[in-house]
Amino acid sequence: MSGHLVPPILRVAALLAALATPVLATVVERLDLPALSRASARVVRGMVVARDSAWDPNGTRIVTRLTVDVVETLKGAPAARLDVTVLGGVVGEVGQWIPGEADARTGDHALFFLEPAGGGWRPTGMAQGVWTVSTDGQGALWVSRGASRLALVTPGSAPGPSARLPDRGEPPRPLDDVRALLAAPGGGGAP
Repeated sequence: MSGHLVPPILRVAALLAALATPVLATVVERLDLPALSRASARVVRGMVVARDSAWDPNGTRIVTRLTVDVVETLKGAPAARLDVTVLGGVVGEVGQWIPGEADARTGDHALFFLEPAGGGWRPTGMAQGVWTVSTDGQGALWVSRGASRLALVTPGSAPGPSARLPDRGEPPRPLDDVRALLAAPGGGGAP
């Protein structure tokens, strides 16, 4: 009789093990557009013209440098070109992937919300800091951000796993709305 119980018990154990497996996500504070704008020292629209991955100086992790030709500066000092560093990448046959890190490819047209990091720049709030730029049928520019592997915590929420929400991205909105927010008093633009 015990031989008949083993398969159901193993099935239940396997199910419980699968449910207990952690989901790959990085936990960060949720930044809505006004908070993201305020937290960023620079906001630029640009094209990624190069992508170069290398080991960090300590040889412990891979970082990727995105070279961005700036088309428009919405906040911060104007620059023709910026280097933006993100964690992860591929060097030779070794790859590192950081759940929730921003990702942009050569040729991408994006809106970058940036914070200073190690003498350069990195996206504010990881994936929250890189938005895709697209054009509608009338030629107007729109920005949006897809879902990422971030677990977002709302400021002021009770600590613990129940306070973490999956990042569902940001729906498309006119770039002019972001420009207006940055230009408004307290909107995160120039003081």
